[in-house]
Amino acid sequence: MKPKNFTLAVLFLAIIGLGLWWFTQTPVTPAEKDTPQPLPGRANPPVKIAPNVIAPPTTLAVTQKQLSNNTITSAPIVSTDPQGDLKTAIPDIARLIRSGDQVTRYQTYSPPDKVDPKLIPQFIAMQQELETLANQNPQMRQDMQTRRDSDAQSFENLLNQTPTFNSIGNEATFSRTGETPSGNPGIKRVTFVLIDGKWYEKPTN
Repeated sequence: MKPKNFTLAVLFLAIIGLGLWWFTQTPVTPAEKDTPQPLPGRANPPVKIAPNVIAPPTTLAVTQKQLSNNTITSAPIVSTDPQGDLKTAIPDIARLIRSGDQVTRYQTYSPPDKVDPKLIPQFIAMQQELETLANQNPQMRQDMQTRRDSDAQSFENLLNQTPTFNSIGNEATFSRTGETPSGNPGIKRVTFVLIDGKWYEKPTN
């Protein structure tokens, strides 16, 4: 082989070998480029990776435990309407008697079919007139309040009794001390009637 041809053949083989070497190399990712390479003759210290610490779900665990044990209960619904129970309706009537507010007592505790709207303005006028007279006469004021307190106390004493109910349970009858229609002390029957979940004073015959 001529020297010139031999030189070209060697150069051609070198180029082919360099190309094969280039294409057989593993590609280097950007992360690998940024990773420091070990120095020859020295051992690099191991890289410490902080573990992912997740706080235990304490609140959730407690909640699930409470739910599994049925230890969480909803707050009881408390009715704010005193008419829903005789134990609250009777003291409320006594409060109105003691304060002299007979108009509110009539409007609230008379059965709905017994309330006459036309009479309410008359009752209001009579109550205001009575208060005016009492303010002008201290003795009248004292006597009137004494009677109110006594009447209210007689209603509060009903809480110590067990009422007599009718056959269907919507009427409860008590006995209380008070003035009879003739104005003398005596025993009066007081009956409450339950209408649509509320207790009212049943008018006496």
